[in-house]
Amino acid sequence: HFFSTLTIFIIYLTAFGQQHDIGLKANGGLSSLSTSQTTQNISGQGGLLYNFHLGDKSLIGTELLFIQIEDKEHSITPATDNLGNPTGEYITFDIWRHISYFGLPIYYGYKIKKFTVNLGFQTSFTLASSGRATVQAPGTDWDNKVDKLDIDSYDFGLRGGIFFNLSDKFSIEANYYYGINNILHTNYPDYKWK
Repeated sequence: HFFSTLTIFIIYLTAFGQQHDIGLKANGGLSSLSTSQTTQNISGQGGLLYNFHLGDKSLIGTELLFIQIEDKEHSITPATDNLGNPTGEYITFDIWRHISYFGLPIYYGYKIKKFTVNLGFQTSFTLASSGRATVQAPGTDWDNKVDKLDIDSYDFGLRGGIFFNLSDKFSIEANYYYGINNILHTNYPDYKWK
């Protein structure tokens, strides 16, 4: 199971120097937590980037990002009576989670013509989180909201991507992030969010 941000579109405007790129970055993508019923949800990032060129082919890059992660779980289970027999009705569970991070990726990039492949890691610090859970069952409905999820104050993982340079000032990038630490505080070691 994994947590990921698959970037669909990233476009940034860069001020180019001899060895330095400084620019703005914005994207939209998909994210999920590694829970059993989770689905991919629309998320996004935005911020600043800096690249230091080591030569014609290589660079070291970093970014300062605001990252919004969205997650939703949805499940439907058959309702049963006191003896465990199916009643023909169903119980619907929906859980929404929202996590905002300050992210700091650092990566190495290698240029191949108009493409730059990059690989590195990312540390993210939790700015805010919230959640909501609803249950619809025969004879009862339940709705609970929380202003703060019981999660770690940071996340860490691997990040890879590829840039395509449209011109000297614009690029498009696709990237993928995989968190490796369990961000959930819990007494059950087998239940993890990544």
